[in-house]
Amino acid sequence: MKLPLEKILSRAWKILKRQRALWLFGFLSACAGGSYGRMGMPTFNFQVPAFQSGEFSGAEGQDLAPLFSKIDQIPLSTWLMLFAIIAVVLLVWLVVMLAIRSFAQAGLLRGLWHSAQQEEGEERPLTVSEVFAEAKAFFKPVFLFNLLVGGGGTLLSIGVIMAVVALVVATMGIGILCLIPLFLLAIPLIWFLAVYLELVLLSIVGETLPFKEAFKRSWMLIKQHIWDVVVVALLLGVLSFLVGIVMVGVFLVLLLVLVGPLVAFGIAINASGGVAVLLVLMGLAGSAVAFLALLILAGLLDVYVQGVWVLTFLHFREVEAEDAEDGAQASESPASELPAPAPDGA
Repeated sequence: MKLPLEKILSRAWKILKRQRALWLFGFLSACAGGSYGRMGMPTFNFQVPAFQSGEFSGAEGQDLAPLFSKIDQIPLSTWLMLFAIIAVVLLVWLVVMLAIRSFAQAGLLRGLWHSAQQEEGEERPLTVSEVFAEAKAFFKPVFLFNLLVGGGGTLLSIGVIMAVVALVVATMGIGILCLIPLFLLAIPLIWFLAVYLELVLLSIVGETLPFKEAFKRSWMLIKQHIWDVVVVALLLGVLSFLVGIVMVGVFLVLLLVLVGPLVAFGIAINASGGVAVLLVLMGLAGSAVAFLALLILAGLLDVYVQGVWVLTFLHFREVEAEDAEDGAQASESPASELPAPAPDGA
């Protein structure tokens, strides 16, 4: 059976508009990094004072000299304790984000699964409490799955980075040229792995399969429907990229509208003291509003993308059911066509 791509995309849009309770779980998923664990990490640019002959130069250096002299007096044990505290806080933060994302994914996928199995146009709107109950019931397997994938991916990344660093050091940088083809080859492999894990998660949440069976199930579906999977994944990738550009544009416009006038007003009046602090706080509030709008849009996109995958998965199940039915009919038809036995004594 040919993949009804246009019907799937249209149905996913209708489910998105009808099941508003899922918007909350899409928003939570976006806050915790999205369905694939995408998380943009902020970058910080620090201005470092110039050093000449071991002395601080300029007025800035003279002001910071006492501070740096005090830092040099801090014992090594204090630095180690500080790094350990930071590492623990970071680990707790990652676990909390993983738990929130797993809970949101479980509720979102189960809600989409129930909606997709109903007749088109007759989907019963789900309530937040119903989706919350589904998320609670499937939180453990989804969390363990994300922990397995995330932990395995982290260990693999650390191993690859250490191997690359060792090769670069051993070959004085020349060996990095040999790795360029491998890096290019890793791009489609990582993309294929993400699609494969998407189907594994759907097998766990939708069909309630254990991990081992879910991995086998996903691989079997990919082998049977490889081109359909590739088309859906490429289409969703392009769609997510284009919508992401629009989302960034919305974010920048909101920043310009909400924060731009505050900056211009502060420059015009040469704000200082309490007025400057007030303008900064108002600017932070405006930035928070713009970022909140970005997360809401990302959550809606997540609901739609996951809806397309759920509908595609269910289509594969329908194809399997039809193939099994056709096979059963084919196995019965030869027996029905056999001539009737002749009566005794004929």
